[in-house]
Amino acid sequence: MRLGFARLFGRSLRARLVLLFSLVLVPPVLIAWGKAVYDYYDQRHSLQRLLLQRAKLIATEREELVHGARGLLKTLAELLGAEPLQGETCQKNLRNALARNADFQTLLILDVDGRIACSSQPVDPAVTMTDRDWFQAATTGADFFVSQPLASRVTHNTILVASAPLRSRAGAVTGVIAVSIPWDRMTAPPLRSDDTPENAGENAGASAGMLALIDHSGRIFPFEGSGKQQGGFSGEKALMQAFADQAPPRSTDGRIVVGQRSEWAVVPLAGGALYVALGQPRHLISQQLNFQLLLGLGLPALIWVAAVATAWTAADRLIVRWVLRVREHAASIAAGRTVDPDEQLSDAPRELQQLATSLRRMMATIRERNADLRDALEHRETLIKEIHHRVKNNLQIIASLLNLQMRGIRDGAARDAMLTVRNRVNALALIHRTLYETDEMQQVELSGFLRTLADQVAEFLDARERHIRMSVVVPPIFVPAETAVTLALLVTEALSNAFKHAFPRRHIGQVTIRMERSPAGGATLIIADDGVGGVERGSVEQHEAAEGSLGNQLMVGYARQLGGALTIDDAAGTVIRVDLPAIPFPASGPSPAADEGSASD
Repeated sequence: MRLGFARLFGRSLRARLVLLFSLVLVPPVLIAWGKAVYDYYDQRHSLQRLLLQRAKLIATEREELVHGARGLLKTLAELLGAEPLQGETCQKNLRNALARNADFQTLLILDVDGRIACSSQPVDPAVTMTDRDWFQAATTGADFFVSQPLASRVTHNTILVASAPLRSRAGAVTGVIAVSIPWDRMTAPPLRSDDTPENAGENAGASAGMLALIDHSGRIFPFEGSGKQQGGFSGEKALMQAFADQAPPRSTDGRIVVGQRSEWAVVPLAGGALYVALGQPRHLISQQLNFQLLLGLGLPALIWVAAVATAWTAADRLIVRWVLRVREHAASIAAGRTVDPDEQLSDAPRELQQLATSLRRMMATIRERNADLRDALEHRETLIKEIHHRVKNNLQIIASLLNLQMRGIRDGAARDAMLTVRNRVNALALIHRTLYETDEMQQVELSGFLRTLADQVAEFLDARERHIRMSVVVPPIFVPAETAVTLALLVTEALSNAFKHAFPRRHIGQVTIRMERSPAGGATLIIADDGVGGVERGSVEQHEAAEGSLGNQLMVGYARQLGGALTIDDAAGTVIRVDLPAIPFPASGPSPAADEGSASD
């Protein structure tokens, strides 16, 4: 768990603090980003709703003209329904009605055959309207009908015609009454709430934007001053494409029609005969909204980066710097240098000052305990050295007593037995002398130890007078004192056997002690001579069973005590091999040169 935390947050205190602080700030940043995206779409929808509301206001203005025409026709139909449909009185009434309704251009009364029976202005009597949709709709029962934009046969300009039927008291259609609405009145720029007759012209272009009327066949009629560019309507192509791709709205609420480059609010007018289309380029909307979105996304990110940088600086200034000072303080204390805590940590946080004080107290206590332990250890080492020294002296006394005893013994076998015991005692004395003469009292270095032991045994067995050379080739290996005692006894038995049995009829030869790397691991001790041999070759069990060979039995026992196995070979002299898996052989490095000692000739 701790390893996973270290991998996730790093091992640096500053990195962990900054990362944790960064993770704490992630949820607020994500919330801020989510709100920025939500606000982006909400503002986009708000702009679309605002565009639709403006289109509705413009449509309402145009709808008032249509409603005015409906009211005018209804009133005139009620007044003129029972009167003659022609004559000066009729014309006078129509002119008076137009005088009170300046938004309309011409009033006509037609008979059922489409001929003009009465007009508010002079007309050609030969003109008929039977092919007009508004006339056909009125004669077929429509109470009110508004035509598509068309060219007037009376005034020769573009108009809308609103028509209604004239009925007798019995309800039969006796004629049609119609009023023309000038097209320029329908496409006049809309007035803003602050418009006055003095500034209406100045504000017209700004209010209109991309504004047009659309008939049910999809023809587009731009408002005056609405997006004119080189005599054409700038949004006509986009509006026609969007209007063709999406069905026109039927509800009076209208809807948004989205094109590739523009967005349009389309509202029905005059019962769906016309549509008011108010558009605005999408890039103008996107520029403002994208800037706000970028600001909404970038500002939290910048705040997050600034907060992380602040956390990094604060962690460095308030924590890491003083922790490093405390570490330097502790290192100085551990090295025994005198430090001034007020100089190093005077401005540090109180908790770190308390930590430094605790470290000083702890180091003082540790120093006192270490001093006591060193004193106790030195006293113990002195006592152990003294014990080894006294044991060595006692063993030397025993060896001296054995020498004195040997002088009075004439029997050769008894004398050899006393000599063997003396060699064993001297080997033990050498171990204790080696231990108290070195600083390391638990380890013995085999190279020097075995060389000294071999020289000592050779001296006691008159190797110089017998011209028997000694050779010791052992690398510097350290073994515990218990192992060194057992090895010393084993080597002493092997050397004693060699000097006794290997050279019975000649006074010249060589005995070698060497240590090699074992193929099975560990080390192999080899004690070889070039004498006459005569010792039976075989394994440990065979030599244990050999009768009358106490030396061999001792060597087998010592080898087993060392955790190894002993084998003897007499093919060329006698070679004793002891495998010692518990003793590690040096991994590399040249073996030391052989240290040879020989008797003088």
